[in-house]
Amino acid sequence: MLNMLQQYFIDIDGGFAFEHFATKLVQMMFPAVKQLETTRKYDGGGIDAIGKYQVFKSNENSIQLDFYVQAKCYKATNSVDTKDTARLIARIKGKDFGIMFTTSYIAHQAYNEIVEDRHPIGFVTGGDIIDFLIKKLQIRDREELRDWLKREFPKK
Repeated sequence: MLNMLQQYFIDIDGGFAFEHFATKLVQMMFPAVKQLETTRKYDGGGIDAIGKYQVFKSNENSIQLDFYVQAKCYKATNSVDTKDTARLIARIKGKDFGIMFTTSYIAHQAYNEIVEDRHPIGFVTGGDIIDFLIKKLQIRDREELRDWLKREFPKK
């Protein structure tokens, strides 16, 4: 399913629509996301979406943190490395945080750098994506996934 998902977005437009997929899934996965917009195709500064994350539910005491999403539509065998995470790290200021969203996995060196330097970055990897599709959206095989992708992210 993961290979088909990655190839679907490469085939329809070279992977740009994957950024919209990442935006949609981040909103579905994290209900505290109150606003999330995909950036422009070009000149987005390496950031694919910018949003607000609500920390407290009470309107009187609601705090919204800025966060950034970087989406990488890579083959399952191609890891996200330190070069990929550098732009996201550079963008985060103050109380902001980031989400690295990928169809693959995080390379050991990139992961260790983020953890050891305490960068506020969370990961959504290929396994997380498929787990969410199966458990939360009840998409259980390639055919169901292909049908859902065609409905939600049609080729333009």
